[in-house]
Amino acid sequence: MVQNKTIVGIGSALVDILMNVDDDFLLQLNGRKGGMTYVESTFIDNVNKTSKVNTTVNTGGSACNTICGVGMLGGEAYFVGKTGRGNFGNYVRDELQKKGVIPLLTSSNLSTGKVLSAITPDAERTMFTHLGAASELDISDIVNSAQDILKKTDFILIEGYLLFNEELMLQIIELIKDSNAKIVMDLSSYTVVEEKKDFIKKQVIPFVDILIANEDEAFYYTEEKDANFAIKSLSQDVEIAVVNIGEKGSIIANGDNIIKIEANKIEKVIDTTGAGDIWTAGFLFGFMNNKSLKSSGELGSLCASLVCQKIGADINLKEYQKIKV
Repeated sequence: MVQNKTIVGIGSALVDILMNVDDDFLLQLNGRKGGMTYVESTFIDNVNKTSKVNTTVNTGGSACNTICGVGMLGGEAYFVGKTGRGNFGNYVRDELQKKGVIPLLTSSNLSTGKVLSAITPDAERTMFTHLGAASELDISDIVNSAQDILKKTDFILIEGYLLFNEELMLQIIELIKDSNAKIVMDLSSYTVVEEKKDFIKKQVIPFVDILIANEDEAFYYTEEKDANFAIKSLSQDVEIAVVNIGEKGSIIANGDNIIKIEANKIEKVIDTTGAGDIWTAGFLFGFMNNKSLKSSGELGSLCASLVCQKIGADINLKEYQKIKV
């Protein structure tokens, strides 16, 4: 039986512009494969104009993807972010509502942030991000739009990319530290951990209950190349730790309890954009509904396998409706 537990996500409200490219084209863009690079809006516009490649548009942002997944699975989900002028701002709000999410959005005079997601033949995505309006998200936006729901929600998901803004992250922690909610952090990208490791460990992790990382992020955090050792290191810092290892599945740790989750078989991986975010959506939705860590991880694995078989971070609505908790 589905419980009336709620989740609030805080992060960047973005629009994903997804395109298939070859490795030579990615090399010309000077991106770190599988990572994320901040760029100017004109960079994305110029690539769009010169590439002559068809694109797919979707809502984006790590926490936004996860919250949309929870909403489409049937959870009571809220998203806190900042959009800008123009059609993209309206698009983000409309898409959140279509996906069952209650938008708690503030507005900026800047354009809505966007991400160019370059997908290479190996299905890896490399992101070029212009934050736009999302760069102006500040603590007053969060207080004004979400203070009441943050006081009574059951889960709060904080996007790892916000770690680049240390002042804002500390203000968020101060705002929610006395909450009874489970605090969830998805590290989002190895580039985040590489740059902010000390800040994360010393000032953020003490307030986190559930920490989610992929294999690369776990390595930069723990310096353990083997995920089996990395998960043990991560589990010393938080109540529940997760390491996602792609086609090898995932590992969940709760103290000394180590749970290995098999990846769902996929005939052909099309695009890994948002796969980790949607895994987190499935996992959190299961956990919100009192499922075991193993069952929650298996639901995450199912959701991730579905999203990898199409372009973008969405699962077809009919497929979501087939998923039962």
